[in-house]
Amino acid sequence: MERTGLGQMPPSIDMRRLATLVLAWLMVIAMAPGFALTSGEEEVRVLVLAQKPARPGKLDAWLAAASQAGVTADYRFVGEADVGISLSELARVDMLIIDSPYTSKLAGVMAALDSTLKAWGKPVLFVPRRGYIPALHLGETHGRRLSDYYQHGGEKNRQHFFAYLKALLSGTDTASIPSPLLLPDAGIYHPDHQQGVFADAGAYLRWRGLKTDEERPVIGVAIHRSYLVDGIVNHIDATVRRLEQSGALPLVYYHPARNGEAVKKLLSPNGKTIPHAIINYRAVFDAAITRETFGELGIPVLQALVHKESEAHWKQDSAGWPFSRIPFYLAQPETAGIIDPMLVAVTEKGQTSALDAQLDSLVRKALRLAQLKRKSNENKRIAILYYNSPPGGTHLKASFLNVPRSLERILGGMSAAGYKVDPLTEHTLTKRAQAMLEGYHQTDAFERLLASGLAALLPLEDYLKWFEALPEMVQARITARWGEPSESRMLIERKGRHYFIIPRMASGSIVILPQPLRGGVDDNQGALQHDKKLPLNHSYLATYLWLREHLQADALIHLGTHGTQEWAPGKERALAVSDDPFLAVGEVPVIYPFIVDDVGEAVQAKRRGRALIISHQTPPFRSAGLYHELSGLHELVQRYEELDSGPVKAQTRQAILSRVSRNGIYADMGWKDPVDTQQFPHFMEELHHYLHDLAEAQQPLGLHSFGQAPLAEHLTSTVMQMLGSDYLHAAGGGKEMLAQDY
Repeated sequence: MERTGLGQMPPSIDMRRLATLVLAWLMVIAMAPGFALTSGEEEVRVLVLAQKPARPGKLDAWLAAASQAGVTADYRFVGEADVGISLSELARVDMLIIDSPYTSKLAGVMAALDSTLKAWGKPVLFVPRRGYIPALHLGETHGRRLSDYYQHGGEKNRQHFFAYLKALLSGTDTASIPSPLLLPDAGIYHPDHQQGVFADAGAYLRWRGLKTDEERPVIGVAIHRSYLVDGIVNHIDATVRRLEQSGALPLVYYHPARNGEAVKKLLSPNGKTIPHAIINYRAVFDAAITRETFGELGIPVLQALVHKESEAHWKQDSAGWPFSRIPFYLAQPETAGIIDPMLVAVTEKGQTSALDAQLDSLVRKALRLAQLKRKSNENKRIAILYYNSPPGGTHLKASFLNVPRSLERILGGMSAAGYKVDPLTEHTLTKRAQAMLEGYHQTDAFERLLASGLAALLPLEDYLKWFEALPEMVQARITARWGEPSESRMLIERKGRHYFIIPRMASGSIVILPQPLRGGVDDNQGALQHDKKLPLNHSYLATYLWLREHLQADALIHLGTHGTQEWAPGKERALAVSDDPFLAVGEVPVIYPFIVDDVGEAVQAKRRGRALIISHQTPPFRSAGLYHELSGLHELVQRYEELDSGPVKAQTRQAILSRVSRNGIYADMGWKDPVDTQQFPHFMEELHHYLHDLAEAQQPLGLHSFGQAPLAEHLTSTVMQMLGSDYLHAAGGGKEMLAQDY
């Protein structure tokens, strides 16, 4: 039979209508005799009418089980009212299954088929996602039994469903057929365990012959119960195998939505969290509850994405992830504190299919996070990258952040936390950071940097080994713009061997270095900062390779707003591991202090930069006020408004116009010089508003230092700015209060 999808579903049917229909069906059932095939018939034919969000992969699994049992089965997707099946079609079928996950929508199908099914007179099984609706021509016992097989799904239940159905319809004994394996609301899954799921972590660990304190990383994998019911487990099973091959213990669990207590019961049964990190395959509808739950567990959570389209579709799609699926797979998880969204599987012919390179990267990232959590601070190697901003020379800063002072505070805090680091002063850090920047602008600085311990070397052959293992298309687009790696200007020769020079300074196990230049030395670096077409150059990639492979950094810190790695070429969302942002950082955890008021660009760092964002404060600020020239002009405007007509007012008028002209205010306000007499009253009104707008403008008070609270008096002015003009008016101040020379 032809399978058809009929597009969007009509609005849900009122539940009272469903109750009425069920009562009508019960009357039919009460009057109808039981149904069985005649003894001469050998073939059992089943048709499934399904409604979305039932998945083709689920139905294909049921068809495969039917075929193994010698049952002929097919399915089609239907709408709520337009079911599109006739008695002549049903004449070729022995049983009808109506798979409608939402009970309210099932009422529409029942209403549409009401007269047809009554006239047909053969078994009909109604299967919502939860609960039982009396079947037609099966009886209560058989209807519930078949419904349980179908609702709880899984390979064993599918096999036993068709065995039971064949026995029932042929009139043979059903006693030897195992009862349904009922799937609880929460549990732990493993593909090698064929007897359902485990009720708790203790039972799972006993089955594995393990203890919770065993010295191996434990990675939780959060899934939906529907994956198991529907048999959509290819990507889950692949994740389990990858984790096991990597030496980790997978703990795959599911739980009811909006139930943080169920999660904690599974993962932290005795108050001690079992997993070291979690891979989350679930959509997030309850960000607040999820955030609170994971916060109490105290472990990092990664977001795994499964595309509904094919691998070919994803590869060709520059967006990477559909806009319509951002809310529950990107935005809500981010709100809940889930990080690093990574596409790891696609959908081929109704079933999920893991993408090997993508899944491998996600698993390695989870293991890196687990290692970071388990490793002592004194043994961690951390790299901190700062920016040459504005580009060129020896400038170093980030958006409203005092970088040298922040570095001083960060190193001091790390030392106090047990990291191997020698605290350095702001002055020393500034001098060394500026010296390292010279390496990108002056090739004669290479030897000075090496002699002073402010540079490391990466052998060119090491870079070539990594680079030549990349996909050919990736190599081609990089060399098309930057030439061969051997042509990089950041190479130095030593005893016949060539090395990339990596400007960097070490302080114990902490390394500080500038983020490499985005383009060539002669390019406009500022213009390239957000360029998503220009590939990363060899020096840039070599620096990050050195951090990953030679330094073997446990984590990277991109210090402040903002760097360039997250803006490199690649998909907008759900990037490939061969996209430039991922080529650079690989699976090393990235920690990104980012200014709190730049949400839009922070999203880029989260979704494209694989970063964990730590928001930092803006500097304190206050109203700008008016400096002496403009303050004097404001006094003249106020005086003019108070004067009566006469020579003094005329002189004041002339003084105002003179100051306006001298300070270029005409052009700023969009007026022509001079203002004629008739327009002057209107001009004065606009001038007064203009001066107030200047006075009210927010002015930062210096730069923020990471981890340092502002002075008390600066906090007061900041809070006043946040409260706004309504507060000033209520407090008896108003705009005139701000229009003064501070």
